[in-house]
Amino acid sequence: MPRSIYRSPNTRERATSATTSTHPTTEPASLLWAHQLRREHTALVSHFDKLEESTLSSTERAEAAIAKLKDEVLGRLGKLEQAVGIVQKDVREFGGWKEKVEDREDERDKDREFEEGEEKARREKEKELAEVERVRRDKERDDILGSIEGLKGVVDGLGRERGREDFIEDIKMLKGVVEEIKRERELEKQRERETEEERERMELERHISPITTLEPPSAQQPNRSSSPVHPADLQHSRQIQTRQKFPSHFPSTISGTPTMSHLPTSSVTRSSPPRDCSPLLVPDSHSLELDLDPSSLSSALVNTPPNMPKADLKYMVPDMRQGQSEHLTEYLSRGEDVLASFPRREESRIVQAFWDGLGDSWFKKAMEQKLDEEGWRWEVVKGVVANMHESVDGLSKDMPLPEQERDGGDRSLLAHDGAGEKKRKTKKRRMIPVIWPVDGEEEDWFVVPGACNN
Repeated sequence: MPRSIYRSPNTRERATSATTSTHPTTEPASLLWAHQLRREHTALVSHFDKLEESTLSSTERAEAAIAKLKDEVLGRLGKLEQAVGIVQKDVREFGGWKEKVEDREDERDKDREFEEGEEKARREKEKELAEVERVRRDKERDDILGSIEGLKGVVDGLGRERGREDFIEDIKMLKGVVEEIKRERELEKQRERETEEERERMELERHISPITTLEPPSAQQPNRSSSPVHPADLQHSRQIQTRQKFPSHFPSTISGTPTMSHLPTSSVTRSSPPRDCSPLLVPDSHSLELDLDPSSLSSALVNTPPNMPKADLKYMVPDMRQGQSEHLTEYLSRGEDVLASFPRREESRIVQAFWDGLGDSWFKKAMEQKLDEEGWRWEVVKGVVANMHESVDGLSKDMPLPEQERDGGDRSLLAHDGAGEKKRKTKKRRMIPVIWPVDGEEEDWFVVPGACNN
């Protein structure tokens, strides 16, 4: 601000006194005041102009900045809208995939429920079949026991009341019935084994993917059979084996029937009578020959194919099947006896027959793996059995044996006295003293009435 604006009171008083004393327009003070006011007015106007110019420039700069910011914001907004469109598209695609996944999960749940239902139905069906089979076996066992009781009653009654010829005819008929029951039972066991193997094969094919076709042991080891076998020889060997299983004449006693020879050198054997029965004297040196009708014999000769080739011994490998109560060592000893009766070149076939006859599926698989690795030789078989003997004590820790499921299996694998030996639980059956008399036999045989105490 100009200094003239801030005047002291004394100056104002002197100016007032001067104005009052002289003419106001001509006074020097008035002129000074006018000049000062003009200068101040000019300064204020220039100051206002500068402020207006600065304000206008600031406004222009602000508008330019605002316009630039607006353009930038609009650009970002456009990009944001594009991003929102992309996100919305992705969300729509994700919704479609989500629906597909949910549909697939629903289908999988339905398939799982269907499979569970099928599995449950299959188990229930198997349970029902097992129950029906158990009832059938119980009924068959009861029928067999009833037949045996009837046999005993018939034998006792016929021995006391009827004649010798009628007694022999009835015994033949009853023996045929018993043999037929035995054959039916063997066929039933064979069918059960085949059904069990088929079920295991189906389970294996259902759980393994892709399915691998396994070659039989004979195809994996070409050196098992060192000599070719003619089909006619195989057919003849099967017929010979059938004749061995079903001979044309029957022994004087049924297997397992308590009898005792009348000879002084005879000893008490497996066919000895039980403790509560009296010994029955039967001539063991004779066998009961079947009376063949000439007409049936001629028809059998007519039906026999002509010029049947004779099989050589090297093609007649016996059916080495391990018995239910036969221990592994006994089975091995029997195999060694069979091997000793064959040439050395037939070793692989004997090993194959021994392996086919094993009753324990777990041990059979282990032996097959060992034979495939080291060759189908008898020394390998003996080594596997020896290793089983050595590891039987620690078998429960290192290699637990699976439970035997076939034929009610509780069969012992090894035959030795040890802490780890599994003993087969067998059902004791009552021994029945049945005597099969022989045609042409002297009157020196007899049946002791009341031999067994019922």
